[in-house]
Amino acid sequence: MELDLECVASFLILCEEEHFGRAATRLHLTSPALSKRLQRLEHQIGARLIDRGPTGTTALTAAGWQFAGHATAVMDQARAAQAAARAAAHTPIRAVVRIGVPGIISAQPMTRSLTGPIQALRRRIPGVEIHCIGVPYGSTLDCLLNDMVDILWSPTEIAHPALESRPLGTVMRVGVVPDRHPLAEAGAVNVEDFAGLPLLHHGAVPLSLMSAGWLADVRPLAQARLVPCDAQSVSALRQEILRGQGVAVMPLPLGLEAGAGLQTITLHEVPVTQIYAVYRRADKGPLIQEVLRLLQAITSPGGFPHLDTPLPTSCAGATRLPATHLMT
Repeated sequence: MELDLECVASFLILCEEEHFGRAATRLHLTSPALSKRLQRLEHQIGARLIDRGPTGTTALTAAGWQFAGHATAVMDQARAAQAAARAAAHTPIRAVVRIGVPGIISAQPMTRSLTGPIQALRRRIPGVEIHCIGVPYGSTLDCLLNDMVDILWSPTEIAHPALESRPLGTVMRVGVVPDRHPLAEAGAVNVEDFAGLPLLHHGAVPLSLMSAGWLADVRPLAQARLVPCDAQSVSALRQEILRGQGVAVMPLPLGLEAGAGLQTITLHEVPVTQIYAVYRRADKGPLIQEVLRLLQAITSPGGFPHLDTPLPTSCAGATRLPATHLMT
């Protein structure tokens, strides 16, 4: 099977930018040249991957979502093979440990938040490559069970007979709303009020895996107003919020990168939530256990500032608004 990795890499950049012009600029190409790469890739795959809007905006087709979920892993494996070949004469590579990050197709935004821990792992385990791999929301469990990643960075504990969850540290949560939402100017609200808003939820993901996102620790599921959506990534989820389909709760590092047209909302009195490393119960080898042990050490309160980023001073207070002002 022929698969042009340059075209695959260009496709992933297009997924991140969601606009032909911006993606072409980033790739130092013209828009027509990028279009030709996409057409070549679609011909190789045998399916249309992207719908293009009149202003150059893009939307993934169903085939595009499926391909994007695997394409990052393909590119990571290709880069790992290239790095291994280049380094073989100098530093023998013991192994590659793949850390999956849900909802980040490219894994780049979360990689920025994990820069410190990942660099610490590389320093403390010489010769081991640590790769961050994006995992579509709908493939959270499959990525581990099908050996696509070795460790999953999870906002909740996962109960599965083949998997084990190890607590790492805590993270604050924030709300994300469109700029036109009544809460956008307030900047902060009591979490009980935010919990009454329509919250976006991917129907293919078990509710237990997204409990931190639908505020299960604030009110029961029966009182939650969950709005089904098909977003497989944080980027796609942001687009749903921009379209006014609902609002979302995100870990603070992702919420602070909400993007144009969106506003991060401080949730007053929201409980902190645990971050877990989930791995296959059968992986008892020394390397995975060593990585897990170091992850626990470097994500302690004093060693993982990315998850304990202070809130902006402008969001220090919280406004409790009447329920009629919170409805969308």
